[in-house]
Amino acid sequence: MILEFFEAILKASLLVGAFSFALIYWGLHIGQIKRPEHAGDFHKELKRMSKERKKDKTKYNPVHKKWFVFGGGFYGAVALMTYFLVEWYEFVDFIRGLSGIADLLSRLGINLIINIFVEALINFIVAITWPVYWMSEIETNRIWLWAIAAYGGYYAGSGLAHYLTDHESGAPEK
Repeated sequence: MILEFFEAILKASLLVGAFSFALIYWGLHIGQIKRPEHAGDFHKELKRMSKERKKDKTKYNPVHKKWFVFGGGFYGAVALMTYFLVEWYEFVDFIRGLSGIADLLSRLGINLIINIFVEALINFIVAITWPVYWMSEIETNRIWLWAIAAYGGYYAGSGLAHYLTDHESGAPEK
């Protein structure tokens, strides 16, 4: 169990933490995420912003918009990360499957467009159901350990993003 704990820290905490840090830091830095008055209200603010996005169609960049589509917060961040990873793996597989430029040109057409659309829809469903996806990817009987490690990474990444943006903007210590 100790080895699996360290594996979960290295894989889940660091990956989710780095992704969450980048997502939240970038959102705070460019003003896509509103800074709440109290740091403890951040997750409430994310829920409010997610609902606001549905009502008034606030203009968000595509990444943050997709995060809010996935629900925002921890669940949305892991869903978005899963979506990006699955899309990336499929892109790499597609490129590896090509035998050259002529093969790429021969594949261009309506079938490719339809396949891309269908795969994107399937990947969206996979991302929404990310717990099922990751349970099938991680061979363990201690999925709870991995979930705790992932949430810890999210919490640490979001906290670091707040800390750094507070200090960049000259905001007073909280």
